Parts: sequence; structure tokens; C-alpha cells
Amino acid sequence: ELFPVSLSDTLFNPKVIALPDLHGDYESSMQILKSTGIVDPRTEHWNGGRSVAVQVGDVVDKGPDSIRLTRKLLALQAEAARAGGRIDLLLGNHEMMYLSGVFVFADSEEILRLGG
Repeated sequence: ELFPVSLSDTLFNPKVIALPDLHGDYESSMQILKSTGIVDPRTEHWNGGRSVAVQVGDVVDKGPDSIRLTRKLLALQAEAARAGGRIDLLLGNHEMMYLSGVFVFADSEEILRLGG
């Protein structure tokens, strides 16, 4: 047996979760967060206690809800901190493109909703 002791019995508790590129897809992102147990499926608020979630970047672009998703992640980040947990949001190449003024992958309807 490779790991004879469960992770919950080790120093690796609380759990650490890596979150993939979310690309402005709010609904799928919330499904991922709920399936990990760090977000309550009913209230959509932080449920992870002292858990740590690391989002590897690319929250924005491609999907229609980049702004909504970013706002939700920032709200969850504040909730996690109050509970002793953490959400780390890394900058991916799509965030870096936004910061550089490049919006080639941005959802056209979202740009219009934002006045662009």
C-alpha cells in the first residue's frame, strides 16, 4: 500500500484543492466548487472551513460570465479567510492578456454588457 495512512490523519489536513481554468463559465465553475465540498450546494457560500483552494488562472475569457465569476471568487475568498481557509487566485495567460489590453478571447456579449 503506497499511502498506509489517510491524508486526514496527517499534516495534510485541511485539504488542498487545485481548481482548473474556469474561462468565464460560472455554472460549471460552481459545480466544480460544490463537488469539492468547499462551497455549500444550497447557499453557494464557503463551506470549506480551513481548506485551501488554488485556482491556477484563466478565470476570464471565452465564457459569458467572467466578471460574475471573478466577483464570486473574490467573495468566496473573503468568506474563506473569515473561516480560516484560503482561496489563492493565480494570474493565468488570459488575465495577463487583459492586463495588456488584449481581449481577443473575450466573450463578445460580455463586452457589450460592460459597455464596450
